[in-house]
Amino acid sequence: MASGSIYIAIDAMGGDFGPRITVPAALMALERNADIEITLFGSEDEIRKVLPQTAAKPPERLSIIHCDESIAMDEKPSSALKRGKQTSLFRAVESLTQSTRLCKAVVSAGNTGAFMAIGKHLLGMFHHIDRPAICARLPSANERTWVLDLGANIDSTPEMLYQYAQMGTVLVRTLENLDRPEVALLNVGSEQGKGHDTVRLAAEKMKASAQLNYVGFVEGNDVFTGNVDIVVCDGFVGNTLIKASQGLARLISGMLLTDLDKTQREYMPVIAGFVEAFCAQIDPCRYNGASLLGLNSTAVVSHGSANANAFAHAIELAACESKLELPLKLSSHFNQ
Repeated sequence: MASGSIYIAIDAMGGDFGPRITVPAALMALERNADIEITLFGSEDEIRKVLPQTAAKPPERLSIIHCDESIAMDEKPSSALKRGKQTSLFRAVESLTQSTRLCKAVVSAGNTGAFMAIGKHLLGMFHHIDRPAICARLPSANERTWVLDLGANIDSTPEMLYQYAQMGTVLVRTLENLDRPEVALLNVGSEQGKGHDTVRLAAEKMKASAQLNYVGFVEGNDVFTGNVDIVVCDGFVGNTLIKASQGLARLISGMLLTDLDKTQREYMPVIAGFVEAFCAQIDPCRYNGASLLGLNSTAVVSHGSANANAFAHAIELAACESKLELPLKLSSHFNQ
């Protein structure tokens, strides 16, 4: 293995399609990034079936570790943690804790609850963090609006929302190179005094913190304007928000492409270019990959139905976080 490489562990069996997506995605990520090496954890027979027919052995910078079992998408986290020691997800996460510690990041499109439970058990969390949070970038006017929590925790206390804001600030400062990213709380209105006690108490804590550039409440439509860098909410709201936005993006893209088919031939070249660029801009695949923040190592969650290109984006996000030492920066922040 080459020195200076970023080593990534992948749960090859995770997601709706398993190796049919994760293997092509790994090859895609390797082709686009010369500085990463990937280990696939899963059924070696199933993985090899998807590798190019000409490959007598895995391509350079790709290795396979056979696992007999995998975790079902609907399996309870407690069950996955109890019986999962030989599963692809457990062993992929476990590889980050081994003495050689070659792998620095793990990616899975599998059971998110199991991923979080196994991650907490094996990797541990930062001091002063109650629960991990899922954070991802959503399409917006400035292309860099990050939202958390996106489903790790259905209910959140004011203290947890405050912790999300701190983790989001460190992430955006690191990945977007912004010194003082703006943080807002998602609420039913932007006026002070709106919302339930949890968001109002969280707002007071954020406003009093010198570590945060807190700018107040925002409404759901503000997520896409690009006026703030980080939007904080509980996991119930965040998960609903991201799934609604993904559905809307697909609806708009589909309607535009349908209308394009009806366009007069002479206008087709000009309009087709615009439609293609617009659809690419809001394509959920482009934004696939969510950071599981609060753990002591880089862990990235992919959408279970992601295609190969989308899963490759999740791999590249994990590589970027590892390269920029995001977990170390988060740990340092909370140990101040």
